[in-house]
Amino acid sequence: MVFPKGIKRGRVAVTWIIREHVIVRKTINDGCDKMPAIFSVNSNAPCKIDVHLKIYERKEEKEMPHGWGIALYRDKIPFILREAITSPISELMAFLENYPSLESKILVTHVRFMTTGGVTLEDTHPFSRELFGERWVFVHSGTVREYENIPLKYYYPIGKTDSEHIFCHIMDNIRDLGQNPEIDALVAVFKRILPPLTKKGTLNFVLTNGSITIVFKSARASPLYYGKRKLEPNVSLTYGDTDLEVTLTNSQSETINTFVISSTEMGRKDWALMDPNQLFIIKHGELEALETIK
Repeated sequence: MVFPKGIKRGRVAVTWIIREHVIVRKTINDGCDKMPAIFSVNSNAPCKIDVHLKIYERKEEKEMPHGWGIALYRDKIPFILREAITSPISELMAFLENYPSLESKILVTHVRFMTTGGVTLEDTHPFSRELFGERWVFVHSGTVREYENIPLKYYYPIGKTDSEHIFCHIMDNIRDLGQNPEIDALVAVFKRILPPLTKKGTLNFVLTNGSITIVFKSARASPLYYGKRKLEPNVSLTYGDTDLEVTLTNSQSETINTFVISSTEMGRKDWALMDPNQLFIIKHGELEALETIK
């Protein structure tokens, strides 16, 4: 794998050709001031994306995340790498340095600042479950209280986080819709199940099955910005702050439509803000559904 210039072995810097990218950062209660963060790209054609997780270059241990994870869809199957780690030195990160560039419709990356669970692999995002021959991937930022009391039917968590428990609850309800549900049916499910969850805390999440991407921003949670941007052929677009840098490059012969979600402005000002309790369903770089959950 080719690293951006100046990036050393063992740091998280990866290059993929993708159509969707997500990064999440979480608040913790032990004095760290990091806020939940999501970065997501959904496009109508593959983009080459360079990702540099600059946060792992920090020298202060208290500023380090509690883990990171990547889910990359190849055909209909997500290729998932995740690691519970608070150190910038990692053999798995070094493996990514030498991994060849890949082409995918969906990429989900999560940087974890834990509020529940432990610094363990089973508590590290992204989480994944199979449903009717599709593999769904989920990342969450925020904290939901009393999550253990949320009923589960088909899916159960492996770890001890509120995030995985909520994911199982969501998957239970999507499963009840049957195979290949319409977008209107999905929206109806979220209108029913999300209000009780948002009363228990903060809930920003990204959920994908490798085709559609569902994004939710709850009230009292950290901001989520969004922007729809065109990427012309042979043009690159860079988003970056002190924690993360992402460069999108169009190596196609046609213009690519990108729909971007981010919890920070990432060095840009041309954003709109998701409203509290707003739900997006995105496909091929277009907003297929928008609903305010009351």
